Amino acid sequence: MLWINSIITEGQGSKEWVMYVPAYTSWISVAMGYSDVPSLSPDLQVDLDMVLISPSSTEYSYQLPAGVTAESPVERVVVESPEPGAWIVRVTPQSWADPGNPAEEEQFSLAAYRFARDPQLSITFPTDTTIYAPPGGELTIPVTVSNSGGYIAVGAWVLLDPPDSFTGNVNIPAFLGNLVYKNASASAEFTLQCPDQPGTHIVDVVSGGANRGLENAESQFTIVLAYPDLTVSIAQPDIPPPFAVGQNVGFSVIVSNDGEGPSQATELAYFLTEDPDSLEEPILIFDVPGLESGETEAFKGSYRFNYFDLGSRHLVAFIDPDSTVIEDNEANNVSVYGPFDVSGEFAPPLNLVAESGNDGFIPLSWSPPEAATDGRGLSAYRIYRSISPLGPEPEHIVEVGTDTLSWADSNVVNGVGYYYWATCVYANPNGESPYSNMASATAQGPTGSLGGIVTDVYTGRDLPDMTVSIFGLGVTTVSDNTGYYYFPEVPVGPVPLQVDQDPYLVFSDTVFIEEDVYTEFDIGLVRDFSPGMTVIPTPFTPNNDGINDTATFVWPSAGGGVIDLVIYNIEGIPVRNITTAEPVWDGKDNAGQPVRSGVYLFHAAAQSGEVTGTVCVAR
Repeated sequence: MLWINSIITEGQGSKEWVMYVPAYTSWISVAMGYSDVPSLSPDLQVDLDMVLISPSSTEYSYQLPAGVTAESPVERVVVESPEPGAWIVRVTPQSWADPGNPAEEEQFSLAAYRFARDPQLSITFPTDTTIYAPPGGELTIPVTVSNSGGYIAVGAWVLLDPPDSFTGNVNIPAFLGNLVYKNASASAEFTLQCPDQPGTHIVDVVSGGANRGLENAESQFTIVLAYPDLTVSIAQPDIPPPFAVGQNVGFSVIVSNDGEGPSQATELAYFLTEDPDSLEEPILIFDVPGLESGETEAFKGSYRFNYFDLGSRHLVAFIDPDSTVIEDNEANNVSVYGPFDVSGEFAPPLNLVAESGNDGFIPLSWSPPEAATDGRGLSAYRIYRSISPLGPEPEHIVEVGTDTLSWADSNVVNGVGYYYWATCVYANPNGESPYSNMASATAQGPTGSLGGIVTDVYTGRDLPDMTVSIFGLGVTTVSDNTGYYYFPEVPVGPVPLQVDQDPYLVFSDTVFIEEDVYTEFDIGLVRDFSPGMTVIPTPFTPNNDGINDTATFVWPSAGGGVIDLVIYNIEGIPVRNITTAEPVWDGKDNAGQPVRSGVYLFHAAAQSGEVTGTVCVAR
């Protein structure tokens, strides 16, 4: 592990080396030797001491044998079952022949070696194992070998020795390489072709290595060749149908192995379905133990019917649904009970509550419906609202998920009474429950005012006769001939504004209103352009009066890419070329001279294609 030939000088202090001790080492031995300065005295003239320091900082030093008092220039330290890891070897001078002489030095040597445990092979899988297989089938057998001893097991190998009726990887060793140190392991896979006849067979497993004196490891496992035949009886309910929502019903079946061979452990699943030929998620799953030939096992599971089970249903019992057991006949793995009816109505939410007195919003809360214990089939909650207790508006105001049992209606006007109802939405079967109990509440709070100008984003023109609404409150106003809109009384807090009017895209934004404060909020509308090129405005008046002096060519299909635009007069003569991502024409030709009033043709080309059209100049 370590071989050092070094020199230490007076005044230099200690010298250190690091050596690594592997796990499972039996013992280590470190020796130091040097030539002392000749002297008539029996005492050492130069005294060097050696210390070993473990990874956990435990120190091991040379101890004189019993009855010996004279120091020696040779020291040896032996540590049994040493701690694995990095060890430090430290050499320190304790005395010098000529103290104070900086030129005095001593040459010494270090040697370290270790003794490791012998390797020992063991087969950890398969051992004392029974493997079931169909006659004539192909088996893949994984075999794992480990070094349960100590030092390297060189050139480890393993082989399978089955009866002569098996073919495949028979008596052919698989080489596993070197298994270094204790608990090192390696695996190999063997493919066996089983004989066609049922029966029980013992397979020997042998493993060995190239180390001198290393004994082979041996193990055995059993292969049983026989077909099981699993069957399941028709489920029997503990009460007769029809069944009702919220009712608990127990269904009993018997699973049998009618085949000659034993079966391995598997599962039994209950499915509740409208169509027994179309199975989705099981409602109950049972663990079925391995069954010997002729053995049976009884199972009973209770199920509580829910609202999503309404209608005609079947209960399907399915043994081994994942086909983990190889059988001679799998057609009898399924039994069907039904059809039977499940009656009842879709259940609404419970205990709907609305809270009054909040500024600008009304909190709502409710409880889940009865019998919706696992949430299957319940897909959403819907909230309906009205300003009349006679009944809700036809459309719900919100739909929330089943994990939500509260919601705040912020689209309310302070001082107005609102009435609420809730429903449950179900799937499979699809439907909506009746309304829940009615709950009413009124929001209370201060108000402010809101106004601003509605403009066209592309032209900058103010837009009259545009309907501006506060979304969800049913409050609207129309902009005057200057484009100005105004709401004299708006609830304090966030207010959603909306403008939905052709030929513009729908505008929506939220404005925050302060108490007794006029809030100015201008609205910019974007035209809803067709896929072709749109000219804004046309006609345009390039007379330098600051109003409609240029024409903007908008082409959404260009996707922001470069557009090559050519403008022609009515005779087809090009008058202006413009190449840019956003073409704008100022009414001048390529020489910078104003063109005459009239209709002009244009042709635009981009990577996405070509388009033509007209533009009108009016002076």
